Amino acid sequence: MLGNLPRPPRRTLCFGKAGTGKTTYAVSLHPESERITLTAGMFADALFGKFLLRDGSTFYADAAATRAGRKGVPLVIDEIHMGGSELDAALHTILDDPAIARFNLDNGETIEPAQGYRVVATMNGSPDQLKDTVLDRFDIVIRCDTPHTGILKRLSPESAAFLANKMANEPMTAPDWVPDISPRRMLQFEDLRGQGVPDSLAADIMFGEGQGKTVLMSIMDAARNSLK
Repeated sequence: MLGNLPRPPRRTLCFGKAGTGKTTYAVSLHPESERITLTAGMFADALFGKFLLRDGSTFYADAAATRAGRKGVPLVIDEIHMGGSELDAALHTILDDPAIARFNLDNGETIEPAQGYRVVATMNGSPDQLKDTVLDRFDIVIRCDTPHTGILKRLSPESAAFLANKMANEPMTAPDWVPDISPRRMLQFEDLRGQGVPDSLAADIMFGEGQGKTVLMSIMDAARNSLK
């Protein structure tokens, strides 16, 4: 659904069980999506690039984030929670608001991400494993309990039905996560409503099914009180 919105979210986090097709969804957004898997011990140059030596001369080699920014294609970050603290500042930059997003490279160049650049991050754990400063930058956080349709299409109908039912009824091993009701999430909620997404669905997407209804009722109460 999110991929078909007129203005898809610029920063999306998909979390949940392994094998539900989070990465399949992410790379399906664009045929030239750039992808990187984070691991402990990585540094910012793994995302932005570095100087290399060739034929006795140095040259600057772009990495996944800079390639995505130059081309204006999605950047897919797998296992975003696995990167160490050395990547915190780099992730802040990659996930910056469009109005201020700039990649300052070690070769002195500054890249302003081209139109179409967006970030889709995936993780098998729970969002509360991320630092607050990273988590807050995501516009939408999606819990993936059931397999992506791209995976189900590869199975027989009976196998697909069994897998979808099994995964939907198994509890997550990671604790549930309740999104903060921050100004950024409120803005994204209003953006979804403006795109024609029903209020109840927009609230569930932005604030989680557990508190989406409560948030929506509070918004309606505030609207009624403002008319008194």
